[in-house]
Amino acid sequence: MEGFRNFYKWERHLIVMVKMAFSTCSSILLPATLQSLPLLWNDITRIDSIWYDLLRYRKLIRAPEPFLFGLDDGIGSLGTMGIALVIPNKAVRFEEGERAVKDQQILALIKENPFISQQELSAKLGLSRSAVAGYISALIKKGEIIGRAYVVREELRITCLGGANIDRKSQTLKPIQYGTSNPATIRQSCGGVSRNVAENLGRLGCQVSLITLIGDDQEGKWLMEETKRYGVDVSQCLTMNMAKTGSYAAIHNDSGEMLLAVADMHIYDQFSIDFIEARWPHLASSHIIFADSNLPKESLAYLIQRCEKEQLTLWVNPVSVLKASRLPHNLKGIHVLIANREEASALANMDVATIEDCKKAAERIIQRGAEQVMIALDRQGVFWAARDGRQEHLPPLLPDIIHRTGVEEALIGGALFGVTHNESFEQAVRLGMAAAAITMQTWDTVTDLTADQLYSLVDHHYNISDTV
Repeated sequence: MEGFRNFYKWERHLIVMVKMAFSTCSSILLPATLQSLPLLWNDITRIDSIWYDLLRYRKLIRAPEPFLFGLDDGIGSLGTMGIALVIPNKAVRFEEGERAVKDQQILALIKENPFISQQELSAKLGLSRSAVAGYISALIKKGEIIGRAYVVREELRITCLGGANIDRKSQTLKPIQYGTSNPATIRQSCGGVSRNVAENLGRLGCQVSLITLIGDDQEGKWLMEETKRYGVDVSQCLTMNMAKTGSYAAIHNDSGEMLLAVADMHIYDQFSIDFIEARWPHLASSHIIFADSNLPKESLAYLIQRCEKEQLTLWVNPVSVLKASRLPHNLKGIHVLIANREEASALANMDVATIEDCKKAAERIIQRGAEQVMIALDRQGVFWAARDGRQEHLPPLLPDIIHRTGVEEALIGGALFGVTHNESFEQAVRLGMAAAAITMQTWDTVTDLTADQLYSLVDHHYNISDTV
């Protein structure tokens, strides 16, 4: 006997379903005193389903010797439904805490897959179909679940979809000499555009999740553990067997300027439409989706088109000039596109050297379908423009730049933080600039950020009315 399942209250009797092969109890008789019990299926399955160990439970309640009977009265034929344990003269009080636990279990499964059926919930939780229906009905009445598919109420969650890899950064201690070894400092850290954005958001206290692919290796495990430390939900990430976690290596000169970067990102070729489709319920329940162009071309196009069709808010970063070409020509469906000067030049098919060039490039990108465009200009700050004609150039907050890696992800993270805290887009960009400025002053790809830091810098340096 493995244990007991489904305990029910009937007057002063405790009735417990027994998980037991019926071939072992064919001689059990139905006691005459119980033959009139109204054991209808709906009555039984209305109550919670919990496993108990018989001996432990008997000791706990100090019950008299229990007896068994076959479930043959309005339920099914003996041997089909199983048997039940009855502990006489023991009233059972069902606590609200038990219901709360089941509520949370159901909500967790629905968050993972809003399209899950009641039958699937029943199988996963060990509840009957009608019991699941009762829980869901109560959750809908409480406003925890909205409609069908079950869309779980989220508190402004941002989902980041794209790269997560190992970053290795080298900076020479003296002016670089080609063709020979150069003394340098070498650092290893977590990286990947989407992962970095997610960590920035987690440090700022936002509700954020990451969807990415990692290899079945130590680097991948370390990435996930480090990312979780900052409050990022990594439950939707997938570990790929026989695959290597993505890696990135950059070389900077002694002044901090990046001279060369190389990347091994073959794992993201597996970022298929099917993979995105399987996680669509999670994406669809997000307040904002952020994606980078580490996704294959077909997957990016699918994501953009579906977000446009379902009116989901999508922010996109091209990652590099090469990967910018993965974006479809029709950018309708992208709410905000964030690019650096070189990426904007590739997307607009023109040189971007001046602020006037930024205006023209942003206009061309908006004509392709994007609603708003942000162009990161390093020492010149940021230029942004919107479809409604608003545009602005913001100079950098702080003049000194120690390190550039991770600055764009900080810009994106700070701006997303602002939008999810009911700030205007103008103010959100300023908050992004503040996050970028703080990151520029450190060697870290992602550094410690707080909301107070961002607002303090913005209040000190910017006037919200200074628009072009």
